[in-house]
Amino acid sequence: MNRTLKDNLSFLVPWAATVVFLIILTGGGNSRTDIHLMLNGFHTPFLDSFFRLFTNVGGNLPWVVCAVMLLVRMWKGAMLTLAQVIATVIVQPVKHILHHPRPLTVFHEADIDLPLVDGVHLHAWNSFPSGHTAAAFALMFGIAILLPKWWQKTLCLIIALLAGYSRIYLSQHFLDDVLAGSVIGVVSVLLTMMFFKKDYFYDNKTQATK
Repeated sequence: MNRTLKDNLSFLVPWAATVVFLIILTGGGNSRTDIHLMLNGFHTPFLDSFFRLFTNVGGNLPWVVCAVMLLVRMWKGAMLTLAQVIATVIVQPVKHILHHPRPLTVFHEADIDLPLVDGVHLHAWNSFPSGHTAAAFALMFGIAILLPKWWQKTLCLIIALLAGYSRIYLSQHFLDDVLAGSVIGVVSVLLTMMFFKKDYFYDNKTQATK
C-alpha cells in the first residue's frame, strides 16, 4: 500500500487538492443549484457532443477495458475488475437508500431553467453518489497504477476529472454527487491493492514518478 501511494502521488495529490477546493466551494454559502449553474454555465455545440461521448468513460467503457485486460493481462485485469465491483457495491445501495433527487427534479421543483444537452436522457432520482464518476476514477486510477511515468498518471487524473465534470455538464448530477463518486472510485482501487498485496501489476520493479 505504501508503494502504491508513493508511486502515484502525481495522481493522488492534485486529486485531493481538487476535492478540498471544491468542498470549500460547496461550503461557501452557495446553494447546490447556484453551484450547478456556475459550473454548467457555458455550453457550445462542440462541448455538448464532446461530453455526451466522454461521459462513457464512466459508463460501459470500464467494463470493456476490464474484459480486454482479463484476456491479455489476467492479474491486471483482475485488479481493474475488482475495483469496479467494489465501487459498484458501494455506490448502488447508497444511491437507492438515500434516493436523492437529481438536477432535473430539483430544478423543475424550483421552477428554474436547467441547462440541457440534446440527445441526453435525464434521470430524476438516485443522484448521490455519481456511479459514472466512481467507475471513471476506479478505472483511471487503476490504470495510473499500471503506468510508469508521472505524466501518464496525471493524464489519467485529467481524464477522470473530465468524466466527472461531464456528469455536471450533462445535468445528470450535482457537484457533491461527483465528489463522492471520485472518493469511492479512488478508495475502491486502494482497497483492491490491499486485497492483492503483491506486485502482480508492475512490469517495471522500479516503477516511479520519473
